Amino acid sequence: MKAADDESRKITADLKALPWPSSVEALENSNLPADELVVDWTRRLDKAEQAVEQAVERLRTAKDEVLTLENSLAALLAGRVVATPSQLASDCQRRDLGWRAVRGAWLEGVIDSLEAREFLQQTADAPLLAKAYEESVSKTDDTADKLRADADLVAKLEQARTAIDGARKEAETREVELHEERTLLERAQTEWSELWAPFDVRAQPPRQMAAWLQRRATILARFHAIEEKRAQAGELVAEAETAKRQLQERLSEMGETATPSSDSLIGWRSLAEQLVQAQEELATQCERLREKIAEGERSLATAEVRVSNANANLDRWKEKWAELMTRLGLPAGTEPSAAQEIVRVREELQVLLQKADSHKTRIAGIDRDEYRFREQLHRLVESVAGDLLSMPALDAIGELHQRLSQAKRQQELLATKEKDLEREKKTLEKAKRERALTENRLEALAAEARCENARLLPTLIEESARRKALESHLQDVEQQFSAIGAGRSIIELEAEASGVQADQIPGHLELIDRQMQDSKAQLKAAEERRVILGDQLKRMEDASDSCAASADIEAHKAEALEAAEQYTRLQIARIVLQGAVDRYREKTQGDMLKRSSDLFALLTGSSFARLKLDWDDSSVVLVGVRASTGESVGIHGMSDGTRDQLYLALRLASVELYARDHEPIPFILDDILVRFDNDRAVAAVRALAELAKHTQVLLFTHHKHLVDLAMTSLDTSQLAIAEIACRMSTDSSTVTA
Repeated sequence: MKAADDESRKITADLKALPWPSSVEALENSNLPADELVVDWTRRLDKAEQAVEQAVERLRTAKDEVLTLENSLAALLAGRVVATPSQLASDCQRRDLGWRAVRGAWLEGVIDSLEAREFLQQTADAPLLAKAYEESVSKTDDTADKLRADADLVAKLEQARTAIDGARKEAETREVELHEERTLLERAQTEWSELWAPFDVRAQPPRQMAAWLQRRATILARFHAIEEKRAQAGELVAEAETAKRQLQERLSEMGETATPSSDSLIGWRSLAEQLVQAQEELATQCERLREKIAEGERSLATAEVRVSNANANLDRWKEKWAELMTRLGLPAGTEPSAAQEIVRVREELQVLLQKADSHKTRIAGIDRDEYRFREQLHRLVESVAGDLLSMPALDAIGELHQRLSQAKRQQELLATKEKDLEREKKTLEKAKRERALTENRLEALAAEARCENARLLPTLIEESARRKALESHLQDVEQQFSAIGAGRSIIELEAEASGVQADQIPGHLELIDRQMQDSKAQLKAAEERRVILGDQLKRMEDASDSCAASADIEAHKAEALEAAEQYTRLQIARIVLQGAVDRYREKTQGDMLKRSSDLFALLTGSSFARLKLDWDDSSVVLVGVRASTGESVGIHGMSDGTRDQLYLALRLASVELYARDHEPIPFILDDILVRFDNDRAVAAVRALAELAKHTQVLLFTHHKHLVDLAMTSLDTSQLAIAEIACRMSTDSSTVTA
């Protein structure tokens, strides 16, 4: 009983350490979650925690991508201020607003209009509005030039900003996913805690609670063992009391009144033995009792042997169990239920391994099929399209399919063309027959027209028709000049136009266009005034001042006629000047193109051989011809530096041609060689030195290496260098050739 009490105290201590707030009986009777439920919760929480970790990793990857893209964008910018399409659109919008304000002030005479106030952000006047509009136009042009110059960089920046926006959206999405996964994990943890709340047990992670349930089961097993031992001890005490009472009753029946010194079974037994010894008549009975006792002792010995054998068998079973657990790689003290679960899991793993082996076999078969397919594809490509051997298999398949489809279409087209050919052959035979008849008729017509060869008839007919048309057109033009030339002949008009310098024609044309616009406006105003006065005349026919109104009408009619005559004269002058410009362009275009080609080849280091005129969809364009391949390259296909060299070649050629027939004027250039490499910069400097033989050339630059190149590539007689101090930098150089 003492051992049971000690074990009970240990159980109480273990119960507090479990911990458990109540008694063992309450622990046994509490409806705690089953082990299977705990295992299911373990998998569920592990899955939720793994999802959170994966979401954290995805978010970190997305943020790293955003940081990488932002660093790339910063590297592209590198402290530069780059124009953007939105900035250009804003400048254009402000310029258009200014134009509406200027147009309103010009046409309607309203200077301080709503558009002008919005454009200037203050009360408007004419000089301030004109200056602000010029500044807005200049700013828009500068933004457009910057946007064209940095087109590649702008495109890269737009791509980088688009990629950054996409990466930021991806990071935001990952943050939302992480928040959702953490919410699910917190919800699962809350549900797990609520599952244990009714038992006043603080919920630990599922694996710890599984160990807690295992300790609970061990405590309950120990408690049941103590209770069983206590029950057995109570039964033994009850049997001893029963035996003592029976012995007392027998002694009382025998008339024995003495009592033993100890009121225990042993005392009464001693008293009984004394009585047995005292009484011979009880000897036989005592002998039988001894025999029974001996027989009980033998039975006890047999039972002890059986218990010993059972303990030995238990020890051997434990050794075998420990050996079996060791072979399975499990602790020797593993419970049978746990071992059974492990065996079940291993069986499932074995099934999964068998499935994996089956999948490996299928994958190997797929790989073999793929290999055979690639070999067949290789042989097919080698036999029908050897140029596709270097392409990947999937690309080669797509190309073969495309070629097969094209071949089918070509075959169908061939059949159609063959049918068309048969039909055309029939048509040709018919045409030959008709041709023979027509030739006979033409011979007769040629004989009638006194033409030696009938084949010359179409040419004669066309020339006759062209001559009639030209004569008719000439007659119409002469009539127009006679009608609108203010009494002057064509020869007089040409003599008047020949006195105009060719380089002054664009300015005259611009002036004439403005005068024509003013004349049109005056003519329109006069016509509107004439209509208004006509209406007034109808209303004033019965009035006393009708004569004065009629006089006003006649005066305005005269003004309208004068404006019409002025418009006619300006229109004729514009036509004559435009003809002179066209003749000058035709005269100088050949020299201009040839000289520009030579200079372009020189400035590009013979990368381009020449320039030529080519046609696009609607107009003539200037293209460069590569020296190595003969390929024609348009302006948009050239690099920024090559375009600068093209513009410089055109400008130098035009200046040379101008200086050939006019007084020389200074040719000023500001840092035009910043995009030239050293070889092309030297070529440009030599070209400028050649131009300096005809006119003065001033080249401004703040790049010291360009000055060094000029000094090494030119003679001292061709070069003069002047350094100019500047507030914005330490020094700048001007090269004068």
